[in-house]
Amino acid sequence: MQNESISPFKNPQAPGPTWFELLHLVYQEHDYVNLDFPLQLSKKYGEVVYISSLKSYILSGGAAFEHVLKSNAKNYVRHQVVYKRLKNFFGNSLLVNTGEPWKHRRKMALPVYKHEILKRYFPIITTLTGEYCDYWASKRPTEVNLLKILNYLSLDIAFHLFCQKSVSPNTLKTLEPAIAFSNRYCSTTQFTHPLIPTWKNVKFHWYNRQVDHTLLQIIQERREKGTPEIPDLLSLLFEAQTEEKTAFLTDQEILAEFKTHLITGHETTACTLAWMWSLLAEHPEYREALEVELKEVLNGRLPTEADIPALKMTKAIIQETLRLYPAIWSVARTNLEPDVIAGYEIPRNSQLCLHIYALHRNPAYWDNPDKFYPERFLENAPKLPHFAFLPFSAGPQTCIASHLAIAEAILITAIIAQKVRFERVEKKKVTAEPCISLKPLGGIKMRPRWISK
Repeated sequence: MQNESISPFKNPQAPGPTWFELLHLVYQEHDYVNLDFPLQLSKKYGEVVYISSLKSYILSGGAAFEHVLKSNAKNYVRHQVVYKRLKNFFGNSLLVNTGEPWKHRRKMALPVYKHEILKRYFPIITTLTGEYCDYWASKRPTEVNLLKILNYLSLDIAFHLFCQKSVSPNTLKTLEPAIAFSNRYCSTTQFTHPLIPTWKNVKFHWYNRQVDHTLLQIIQERREKGTPEIPDLLSLLFEAQTEEKTAFLTDQEILAEFKTHLITGHETTACTLAWMWSLLAEHPEYREALEVELKEVLNGRLPTEADIPALKMTKAIIQETLRLYPAIWSVARTNLEPDVIAGYEIPRNSQLCLHIYALHRNPAYWDNPDKFYPERFLENAPKLPHFAFLPFSAGPQTCIASHLAIAEAILITAIIAQKVRFERVEKKKVTAEPCISLKPLGGIKMRPRWISK
């Protein structure tokens, strides 16, 4: 409902750069296309910044996040201009829906992420990770693109979890570049109509058909085999009905949801772990602390669900990685009615960028915000600032798989870190690429050093 007290005479416009300042930033320092831009703006103008040339707002404060994502969440929906491009790849799925259709799709998939179901996933995660480690050890590569091999692993795990399917290495090699390109395409080509026959559009549609063909084959195979004893995402989608409860979902509707969970579920994990090992290579004292903990708790064996609470440093390292390089680095919202945030008027239908990356590096909430310091998240650390750590967003639209993502990252880390250390091949700083997930640009080249027992 509209707040009647809101008036253009009572609430000032949020501060922000002039057109000339923005022009200088964009064309002189090239900061508009990277993640330093909102950090610079928040330092100069505060936690609510108005970009007049784009008629949009950048938010980087905990109170503003809480207002939009929780307190007044009913007034804010996903900004359709921003999410429209995602529909070309993910269809009309949970990722891009809003309102009642979004609630229906979330409720449909929620049982997959309940704890009693998640417990069945953990042995699959540890078994597959152990097998991948053994395979890499047999090959003894002198150099690897860590993001790429983690994408293979996490995608393979996702197939097992969501449809109990073991796909071939060739299928993984086909899907990985298709997903990586589509991720970048959906994030960087906002102003090109998808039907214009540019090279990028043609390549995207070709990759998209590859992915859809592979996943539709799996869907059709499941229809022929029937429902498995252990429920998974695909079986729930087969049983689900449309929002009107007039029919079951079509294969295209199932494809949209299956594709969304599969791709977003594996890619966020792979990106987080790639960033983590890059940070550990730069901070060997934490790599050593990780190895000491794993020696004390596991002593060379595979971890189980029961071990997760004892792996405190492991979890803290992952959380600190998510603070510095959150996989979900921003979310976009638009307000249905006028509002006031931090004392500033927000006209209806404004575009708001809730910049999680900037929030996680806001010095108002974090001491030495750019420093890698996992101790922030240990039990004896000060209480975390309210609404200042949101790696999976917050409020009603919190990432549905957040608990699975953390547990999976802990288990994978605990297995790999007992077998191998990674050293950076290149000493230069890795550039963050803000796609759907926050990716290391070009991946991360690492030199594996196998730990002898």
